Amino acid sequence: MLIRAIIFSLLLFFPVEAMAAPNLCSEGEVVVFNCSAGKKLISVCASRDISRTSGYLQYRFGTLAKTELSVPANTTPAPGTVVPGDLMFSGGGGTYLRFKTADISYTVYTAVSGSWGDKDGVAIDRAGKRISHLSCTDAPTIDKFNSGFFEKAGLTSEGYGEFDLP
Repeated sequence: MLIRAIIFSLLLFFPVEAMAAPNLCSEGEVVVFNCSAGKKLISVCASRDISRTSGYLQYRFGTLAKTELSVPANTTPAPGTVVPGDLMFSGGGGTYLRFKTADISYTVYTAVSGSWGDKDGVAIDRAGKRISHLSCTDAPTIDKFNSGFFEKAGLTSEGYGEFDLP
C-alpha cells in the first residue's frame, strides 16, 4: 500500500507526458513514431490538426540539441511526398512511411515476425537503391503508426511500389 502511495505521489509531480521518451517533436505535435538509434533520434511528427485537408507529417533525425534533417523541409509538403505502406509476410507484418525528397527517400518502418522478432528503424534509398539504414536501439513509440492514422491524414499508397526490410 505504501508503494502505491509513493508512486501516486510521484505521478502528481511528474506527469506521464513528462516521462515520455525523448523525441524531436515539439510540444504541440503528435509523436507518430519515435526511437533512438544510438545517440541519434528518429522521429515522425504530425500537427495536431492533421486530416485529409490540413496539417502535416514530418520525418526528423538528430539529437535533442539539434535536428539534423527534416523531410519534407517545411510543413507544407507536396502531395505524394509522404507515402504509407503495409508489410505482409508469413508469421508477421509491419508498417512503413516513406518520405521523399529529390532522389532520396527515408523509409521509417516497424515490423515483427515469429522467426526473426522485431525490426524498427529507417532505411535510406537513393534512386531506388539502399544506401544506408539505422536500426532502433530501443523499443519505438508507435501508438499512431498505423493505417487508421494514415487514412485520417489522407495518405495513400497508390502506385508507389514495395519496400524491402533491411
